[in-house]
Amino acid sequence: MMCRHCTQFRASRPRQLRWRCYHDRQIRSLYPGSTSKFQRRGTGTQANGKPRPTQTPRGTLAKIIVLSARAAKGEELWHADDTDAAPGASELFVAPGSMPGGRR
Repeated sequence: MMCRHCTQFRASRPRQLRWRCYHDRQIRSLYPGSTSKFQRRGTGTQANGKPRPTQTPRGTLAKIIVLSARAAKGEELWHADDTDAAPGASELFVAPGSMPGGRR
């Protein structure tokens, strides 16, 4: 495979550039990102947009289905307006030392 910039020499560095082109900062900035087939992909590396908020209670099978659908679309898993707790459920997370008789 030839260098993407000069197209004269074999590419031996990342971004499909030859050594001299890769080590020139101005040239390297023209070719951002990796072209490797092993580069990070999928959930968490690229967001196709914000998901719509859901009122599905956390910890339920329905919420897991919503999260898996968001992951399949490449959306962020969590939305700021998602419901925080299941209806009638007490807080699941307790700050250390806030329980009676707990250590501080």
